[in-house]
Amino acid sequence: MSPVIDVVTADIMKLPVDFACGCDLTYTDPPWEQRMVKSFETMAHKQSGLSKPGNQIEAILRRLFLLSPTGAPVFVEYGRQGWERVCSAARGTGRTFAFKTELPQTNGKPYLIWAFDTNMPPVPDYSGDAWAVLDAAAVFHRPRLVFEPFVGLGKTARRWKAHGASVRGAELNPERAARARGRG
Repeated sequence: MSPVIDVVTADIMKLPVDFACGCDLTYTDPPWEQRMVKSFETMAHKQSGLSKPGNQIEAILRRLFLLSPTGAPVFVEYGRQGWERVCSAARGTGRTFAFKTELPQTNGKPYLIWAFDTNMPPVPDYSGDAWAVLDAAAVFHRPRLVFEPFVGLGKTARRWKAHGASVRGAELNPERAARARGRG
């Protein structure tokens, strides 16, 4: 069976507790700052009329780790500021820190990828390839089903699909979710 990208339009805070059941790995890029949360919620409201949930970033991060299957590797892309929130949420849900890697964004600015619950060796910093950690995780873990609760337009989901993994994801914005599904 060929891999698929399955995206629901939903707020992470409203996903069922078993949404990621069966997923082998979590790989995601959540909002990095509270202003980003507000911006994403406003955009979804304008494009669909959905009410703004008013989520707090700390609660979103905690929910991310609670939804990720226990014992499965978790990779979180995050900005250089505020990364403490990611580690705090991970610790608070019993996750074990493995490594962090700093890579360039497509705009050339650095960002971090935090890895938890994996025995995969760290990927060297600044490899010049923004996909280096995802590609290494795909080869090392060989997941069949990846949990991605912030699908956006689906670039990361498509990369997983190219590696032969299906993706189960969510996206708050209905327009972006439809675009991600359409590109699957």
